[in-house]
Amino acid sequence: MEKDIITLLADIRKSITIASKEMLTSEETCDMLGISLSYLHHLMADGEITYYQRKTGAKVYFSKDDIYKFMRQGEHSSYADMGILNNTIQFLKTNQL
Repeated sequence: MEKDIITLLADIRKSITIASKEMLTSEETCDMLGISLSYLHHLMADGEITYYQRKTGAKVYFSKDDIYKFMRQGEHSSYADMGILNNTIQFLKTNQL
């Protein structure tokens, strides 16, 4: 029980720290995205997420704005939008416009 409370307080402190910062470390970025450090390195190597580094070998930082942009990359259209699109395609095919 005591360990659960200590863990919970540590998680709350981590969340408050992340919420109050503009630039995050690799570890904080992983916590925010819910991914492993090795997967974050994969994303960096593939150019899928923007990061900042003053010089080679220096600590890496991530902007929260860039993290949010990365998170929105997987955005999908709503079913309503897809229905409109399908209707438009069908109309164009039928009328051969």
